[in-house]
Amino acid sequence: MCKTTKFIYSPDNKDVIRMIEPQETGMMRHGALNVYASLPCPMKVPFRQLMSEFENEYNATHLQKVYCPDIMDCSSEELGFIVRNTTDPERLPDIIIANNYEFFFEYPFAEKFLQTGHFQGYTNQSDWNAMPESLKANFSRSNLGVLCFGSRSVVYDLTVKGFPADIHSWRQLLTPEFEDTFTIHGHVDKATFGLMYFLNRNFGFDGIIRYAKNIADIKHFSQIIKRMCSTNEYRTPINILPDVATAKIPSSKKVHVLELEEGKMLSPMVLVVKTSAIDKCANILKFLCSEPFRRMLSLGCILPDALSKDKPYFMPDFDTLSKNYAQMNKEFNALYLNNLNMEKINLRATDGGVCK
Repeated sequence: MCKTTKFIYSPDNKDVIRMIEPQETGMMRHGALNVYASLPCPMKVPFRQLMSEFENEYNATHLQKVYCPDIMDCSSEELGFIVRNTTDPERLPDIIIANNYEFFFEYPFAEKFLQTGHFQGYTNQSDWNAMPESLKANFSRSNLGVLCFGSRSVVYDLTVKGFPADIHSWRQLLTPEFEDTFTIHGHVDKATFGLMYFLNRNFGFDGIIRYAKNIADIKHFSQIIKRMCSTNEYRTPINILPDVATAKIPSSKKVHVLELEEGKMLSPMVLVVKTSAIDKCANILKFLCSEPFRRMLSLGCILPDALSKDKPYFMPDFDTLSKNYAQMNKEFNALYLNNLNMEKINLRATDGGVCK
C-alpha cells in the first residue's frame, strides 16, 4: 500500500472502520488529474521515468496538474479497498491502468463503475482497428480498453539434460514425465488466474492439478534467469515466467522459448478513464498512446497492432468473469495450492527464497 495510507481501526484493532479519504493520502491529490497505474515489476522503473517526464512538462504549462503516485510505493490494495466501499466515482482516480483481473472483476470495479458508465475503456484507434474481431467484441461488451497484452513464456534451459528436445504443446508438458521440472515466477499462496483459466478451459481441473504437481520451485523471475545455464543444482529444464521478464534473459543464455500449439495466453493491461473527465484527460491519453510509451510497452508485451493473424491467442471471456470470477478464482486456488509439493519447494527456499 502507499506509505501514506491510514486506517481507522475498531477498538480491538481487528477491523478497519474507515480508511482516510484517498485525497488525504498519497494515492490522489485534490484538484489534480489523478492517474493510477499498477504494472508488472519489470515495467515499473521505465514507466516512472516516462511518466515523470510527462508530468513535469505538462504541469509546467497547465493550471490543473497531473498527479501519478510513485508505483514503487503503491499496490492495488488501497484502490481495491476504496472500490469495495464506495459507489462514488469521485473517490477514484481519473485514469486507471491495471493488469490484474481481481481489480476489475472481484472488487468489483466492473459492476460499480463500468456497467454504470462512470468509467469507460480507452483503446488507441489504430490498435482497435488492428485487433481480431473476437478480442474487440470481448472488450466492447465489458466497456474495457487496452494498452497492451502480457503473456507467460515457457523457457527451456538447454543445459539441463535428460528431457525431450522436441516440446510442442502444453498437453505434452502436463504429464507425469515432467513432474518436479517446472520453476515458475509466481506465489506460494495463490495461483495466477489467467493461466489457471487457460489450463482449465483446455484440460479441465486435471490440467491445473498436473501443472501444480510439475512445479519444483517458485522464484522471482530475476532468480530464475540467474539460475538458467548455470551450475546451480536447483535449476530446472522448464521455466515459466512473464514475457516482460523473458525479454530480460541475456542472449548468452542457452535457452529456447517454446512455441506451443495451444497458443499464447493474453493478459490485458487495461486502461479506463472517468467519463466525466475524459476531455480533461485528453493529453494524458495521448501520452499513453505515444511512440515512446508504446516502445516501453513493447519491451516484453504485445501491442494490439502486433498480434499475429497466423497465431492462436487465448483470453478469458469478460462476461464470464464478471459473473463468476470470485468462485472460479477460489476453485482454481484450492486445486493449485492443494497439489503443490511445498515440502520440496521449501527445501529450495534457502536459494533466493520463495515468492510470497
